[in-house]
Amino acid sequence: METTYEKRALGGKISLTAILLLLTLLTACSSAAVPTRGTAASDAANTGASSGQPYSSASSCIQSAVRAMAPSRVSSSSAAPVSPAAPAAASSVASSSAKSSQRSSVSPSTVTGKRILIGYYGSWDAYTGFTPDKINVRQINTINYAFVSVGSDYKLRLSDSATDQSNFAKLRRLKAANPGLKVVLAVGGWDDSGEFSAAAATQQARNTFAGSCADFLRSYGLDGINIDWEYPCSGGKTQGSPSDKANFTLLLQAVRGSLNTLGSSTGEHYILSIAGGGSSSYVKNVELSRLGSILDYAVIMTYDIHGPWDSFADLNAPLYEISGSPQSEWSVDDSVKCWLGAGFPSGKLLLGVPYYGYIYSGVTDRNNGLFQRFSSAASVGYDTIVSRYEGASFTRNFLSQALVPTLFNGSVFISYDDSASLAKKARYAVSKGLGGVSAWELGYDKSGVLTNSVYNNLN
Repeated sequence: METTYEKRALGGKISLTAILLLLTLLTACSSAAVPTRGTAASDAANTGASSGQPYSSASSCIQSAVRAMAPSRVSSSSAAPVSPAAPAAASSVASSSAKSSQRSSVSPSTVTGKRILIGYYGSWDAYTGFTPDKINVRQINTINYAFVSVGSDYKLRLSDSATDQSNFAKLRRLKAANPGLKVVLAVGGWDDSGEFSAAAATQQARNTFAGSCADFLRSYGLDGINIDWEYPCSGGKTQGSPSDKANFTLLLQAVRGSLNTLGSSTGEHYILSIAGGGSSSYVKNVELSRLGSILDYAVIMTYDIHGPWDSFADLNAPLYEISGSPQSEWSVDDSVKCWLGAGFPSGKLLLGVPYYGYIYSGVTDRNNGLFQRFSSAASVGYDTIVSRYEGASFTRNFLSQALVPTLFNGSVFISYDDSASLAKKARYAVSKGLGGVSAWELGYDKSGVLTNSVYNNLN
């Protein structure tokens, strides 16, 4: 998160009044919901929770604040695509996808020499001072940079041009100082998955998208693509099509071929991965048995199982099902079994873990707040949970069935993960033969306490 508030990051000269207004807005955002992968309707539909309305996040609050200060800043809807290093090469690169898509996916252990540990880094983190050069990469194999979007021309576009490019420069320096580190570009997310269905629908559109992926990696010196389509067929912010199921496979084959061709000219292997939902409905909407041979690995988003869209305070990411929920009883373990049962190889599956939780207010003082009615709720990052809520008047309860902690003070209930629960999840990933763990996201654990726990129990 590059947050030096440089003039170039804001797209022009900033007046004192503008700075004061920006700081006021950022202060207001600090108490807003932290950005999760796909809160409310997205993951409600794809991790087993009930449906709801998209939940506002601090990331959108911060981005809105910056847009107000910098109207000339390039946005995801109006940005010109990165200037291709070789426009002609893009189509020729993509055209070879059918020939080369099946031959170069490798397991995480081949890429890193050990189980992989990914940390997602949100571009918006830069506005809080947590810039990429502040990431502790001693225990992380891969940084997934979130997000770039897909334009109506099916080409990748920077979501925040000046800040993204500044972040990329810092990430390249971080890579140079840490030769084993990989930086992968995450494409899409909850807000920017609207063009995926059209981009996957025809061979021409798929080739355009795939060529743009290769151009981006070549232009910015990055190591791979993480497709975060939320979601094929249904469950996303934008309604998909039944044809998305087969077309998603074809799109990934095209990108795989494009990255292979790029690699043949550079001598590098470029990573192709996806982030997918953890519910049975998501599994039914994609061809997991076919994707394993195309992808290097897949991140399963095993969080947002419950949240503010529900009627009762519940658990964000229980490792195992807990009895008594008045809502859907679903768990991380259920999601993993669902993916493996559909034929996705365990060695290429990465367990998603949250560095955030949900805080519920106006909770009935019963059962330590769990499964009780509430008046309002919001997402909250781990650092904030530690600094504001752990200790104080809150009692910590570690649930023996779900293997996750909660906090309760009589009216406020918090569901989250800490170092103890993440240690258990990392050991679970090892016991299931999974390829590793992926965390959303690093900006909520700046000190690295959670990452340290995952690393120590993963390897």
